[in-house]
Amino acid sequence: MNRDFIPRPLGKRKTWYQLEISTADSVYLSMGMDAAATAAYKAHCLNQIGKIDAVALAKAALKSAVADQRTTGKVDDAAIRTQVRSMKADPGYTPAKGEAVQVIDTHEIVDYPHYVPEIGGEAFPGYIRIIGLMNGLEMLNIYRRLKGAVTWGTPIATISHPKFDDHSLPAGAAVYEYMIIGVMDDHEITKESLVQPVTYGG
Repeated sequence: MNRDFIPRPLGKRKTWYQLEISTADSVYLSMGMDAAATAAYKAHCLNQIGKIDAVALAKAALKSAVADQRTTGKVDDAAIRTQVRSMKADPGYTPAKGEAVQVIDTHEIVDYPHYVPEIGGEAFPGYIRIIGLMNGLEMLNIYRRLKGAVTWGTPIATISHPKFDDHSLPAGAAVYEYMIIGVMDDHEITKESLVQPVTYGG
C-alpha cells in the first residue's frame, strides 16, 4: 500500500498547507531548499488553500439550494397536482392528452422516511458482492463493519446502481456485516436496511 504525508480530509489538508506556509522559510531553507524553491512551494500551498475554501463555499451554497428546493418543491408540486387533478376532471380531458403532457400516473409513491431498503450479500474469492434494491432512489450508501462491532462509521461506498463489489477487505478470513441507506439529493432519507452478514474466506 502506498503511503503519503499530505492529509486526505480537506479540513486537515488546509491546516497542513497553512503549517507548511508558516514554517517553510525557517525549516525548508535549512534543509537545502533555496529562496526561489521555497517561494514556489508556499505558492502551491496557498493555491490549494484557496481551492479548498472555494469547495467549502460551493458545498454551503449547494446545501442552501437543496434546502430551498425541498421547501419550495412541497408547495409548488402540491399546487401542480391540484391543477392537474382539476384538469383531469374536465370533460375535455382524455388519456391520450394526458399522455402527451406526461401527467399519467406511472409509478408508486414510496414513503422513503419509513422505507427499509432490501440488501443481499455473497462472498467471492478476493471480494464481497453487495446487492441493494434501488426502488427509485438516486444512490445507496454502503456501510461495513466486522461482526461484533457496535457502530458503522462512514460509508465505504456510494453507488448509483444496485451492485457493489467490495475489494477493500483486509487480508484474512472474517465475518463482515453490511448495511445500506437510501440517498436522494446527497442526503440519506431512508431507514437503515437489515444487517447483512457475510462470511469471507480471504
